[in-house]
Amino acid sequence: MYRFKHILAELNLDKADEDVAAYAGLISKLTNPTELIFSHVKMHIHAREEVLIDDDIFLPTQEEVAEDKINSTIADHYQGNPSTKMELLIKEGHPLKFLLGQIKDHEIDLVVIGREPHSDTARKLPIKLARKAPCSVLIIPEEAKPHITSIVVPIDFSHHAKDAVDMAVDFAIASKIPKITLLHLFQLPSGYSKNGKCEDEFCEIMKANAREEYSYFIENIDFKGIETEIHIAHDEHLAQGILNEIEQQGGDLIIVGARGRDAGAGVLMGSITEDMIARSPVPILAVKDKSAGMSFFESILKL
Repeated sequence: MYRFKHILAELNLDKADEDVAAYAGLISKLTNPTELIFSHVKMHIHAREEVLIDDDIFLPTQEEVAEDKINSTIADHYQGNPSTKMELLIKEGHPLKFLLGQIKDHEIDLVVIGREPHSDTARKLPIKLARKAPCSVLIIPEEAKPHITSIVVPIDFSHHAKDAVDMAVDFAIASKIPKITLLHLFQLPSGYSKNGKCEDEFCEIMKANAREEYSYFIENIDFKGIETEIHIAHDEHLAQGILNEIEQQGGDLIIVGARGRDAGAGVLMGSITEDMIARSPVPILAVKDKSAGMSFFESILKL
């Protein structure tokens, strides 16, 4: 598997950094990237204030403290491919704008970022990044274990969902997982009862239609020997319903396809995916075709 050549792992100097570093190591082993950048951006890094505490002994600067902490986290929790070139970037600026700039400058294929529930900024940044970045984004919730044993892919039979399935197949092969689970949840259309059908009857109609769509959906997918299991169910609350199903299935990685309706289709995401990112107890990989919507992405950077 050689999907991601250039990876960016964002660290926030909090507990979530341990999980991000550990997962970055796992992804490095699975995908064999050429470059992995650990980055940290502060809103303000003050100029060096040399505080003399003893003869020729100065207190370290804020940037030096951050660098020491990050290096310690990497040493303790990162176990990646030894052939991957590593770099550390610590900059001052707006976190989202900085990350989007680094994605463009380093041609990043994947961003690994933590979701820290106790910090408002650290909780919202992954959602904003996944919404605007042109590349795939892997969101790691707090205390996620760095292993992949069960992959679940929510699908809506779109080409974005196909991208997610293709990615899941590659991850399954690299992780030596024999099977992936595909999940399709549907809502009942408003006014369905006017057709003279009760809820159970209309659910069966919807399931039959979904099974037919699924048969067409998988026709052009190469599963490369990986087995698939499809779950089709009704749920009026799609994001929470998906998370409930994943908990029942025991999934430890969710792979979703980004979607959109205009030239920025490779950049924008749906509200269901964003809701899942905000609340999922397991890592979510939002898959995007980096080549799609690049002009739209570059216009974002100019705002």
